[in-house]
This record gives sequence, structure tokens and C-alpha cells, in this order.
Amino acid sequence: MIGRPSSILWEQARRALYLNHRYGRPIIGWMHEMEQLSRRDALDFYKKYYGPNNAVLVVAGDVDPAEVRRLAEKYYGPVARAKPPPRRKLLEPPQRAERRVIYRDARVRRPSFGRMYFAPGYNSSGAEHAYAQQVRARLRGASSTRLLFRSLVVRRKLATAAGADYGANRRGPSDFYVYASPRPGVGIDALEKAVDAELDKILKHGVSAEDVEAAKQQLQDMAIFARDSLRSGAHAVATALIAGRTVRDVEQWPARIGAVTVDRVNAAARYVLQRRKSVTALLLPDRSDETRKAEVQKQ
Repeated sequence: MIGRPSSILWEQARRALYLNHRYGRPIIGWMHEMEQLSRRDALDFYKKYYGPNNAVLVVAGDVDPAEVRRLAEKYYGPVARAKPPPRRKLLEPPQRAERRVIYRDARVRRPSFGRMYFAPGYNSSGAEHAYAQQVRARLRGASSTRLLFRSLVVRRKLATAAGADYGANRRGPSDFYVYASPRPGVGIDALEKAVDAELDKILKHGVSAEDVEAAKQQLQDMAIFARDSLRSGAHAVATALIAGRTVRDVEQWPARIGAVTVDRVNAAARYVLQRRKSVTALLLPDRSDETRKAEVQKQ
């Protein structure tokens, strides 16, 4: 994953988007830093953070709570407590200028377009837009029934793929991103203009009540289907607790999604889709003279 061109591009894009927050760093750190770490460093980190007092255990299924507690105390009780430092809430400075990241690589055969927007999470500034933003992301997602795909792939035939994604379940801020891959013969500049036109249309005219209701229903259906799996429910609860939320938040999520209105979705669009709070990321083939020569030699 580390060496994939798309991974390199988005690693750089996140660094550009998050001006102060740790979300701008790779989860495992930068390679040049990891190369300096010792076995002692790894063990010290483990002892600092990996303890039962800094963990969440969720058990799902037909179990006896008293027996679960007894087993937890038996196996986790003797484990030494971790000593994590106090959690500091890092604040982002105002996002004042749009940014652009371009990565060229000889391994890339077809270009791709993406843009990340700084967006609220459940626990950050602007959290009142989080549920509406989830509905809006569903509107712009990748299935054939959603807006970006419907316009760019099906109707205008400019892209082979197009969609959007967003996750609100974080302790800090989040990001909303859109992506598209051009069809052969379609330039990346033309595709970017087409994506911008679709986003501008949303800002100018808003979305329809019909599309919002369909997106809400899809999200609520997903929550129902997730109950078919014990693991899905346990995972939802665990990730919520880790992110500083509650079991009640998980249980009320479908109702909160259902309460989202068209006005709230359009307000979330205006709040998030600001170019000054975005990073445009382009993945392009490297067609330098040296690359061409290397390709000729391989042939």
C-alpha cells in the first residue's frame, strides 16, 4: 500500500488538507521517521498505550453478561495498566486558501481526479452538519442511482467511475472527498471542469426532496442489514466509543438520519463545499523523456 501511486497521492493530499491536526500524518508515521525507530521505541509505545484501561471490549451475541465480566477480569485484570498521556484536542486554524497536489508516476496508466474538503465530524466544530453531510455524501456516491455517477458516467459518459465518501465518526474533524476517473479520450482538465459544474449546480440549486429521501432510506436500510451480523453491531459500538461517543448515539443514528431535511442537506453543502477549504489531487502518468526511453527498452 505504501508504494502505490494512489496511496502516495492521498498521503500528500491529507498532509495538505490538515494544517495542524495529526490526521495529516500517516497512521504509522512517515517512512523516514520509522527507519529511525528501535525495538525499544516500539516496546515503550506499546506499554504506554496498549493496556486494558485504554481499550474498548465489545462482546456481541447470546452471552451471559456476568460470565463475560468474569472472563474479562480473569484475562485482562492481571495485565498492567497503560500510561497514556492526557488527550489534547488539536484545533485547526482557519482554512483560507485552496491547495493543489499533483503526483506523476510512470506506473500510472490512466489519470484520476480527486478533491478533499475539510468537513466536520461528530465531535468537532460544525458537528451540527454531520448527519446531513452523511446524507449528502450518499447522494453523491458511486452507485448508478446517485448524482455524480448518474451525470458523469451514465449521462455524459465522461468518466468510468465517479463518487464521493465521508465519515463523521472521529474525535476530531473529518473530510469529504469526491473522485472521478476519465474515460479514454477525455482529458483530466475536462473532467475536473465537469465535476466542478456538478458541485456548483448543487450549491446554486440545491438537491431535491426525492433524492434526499432516497439517500436517507438507503442509509437506514444499511443500519437494518448490519444487524444481520453480530460483528457489524459490535464494530459500530466499539468505533463509536473509541471516538468519544456513546451506545445511545449508535442506537439513535437511524432516527437522526431520518430527521435530516432538504434544507439541512443544502446547508451542509454550503458549509463544506468551499474551495478555500479543499485540496485538489491529480494522479497523472509520468511521460518524461526518461520514462519514454525506459518503456521503449522494456518493449
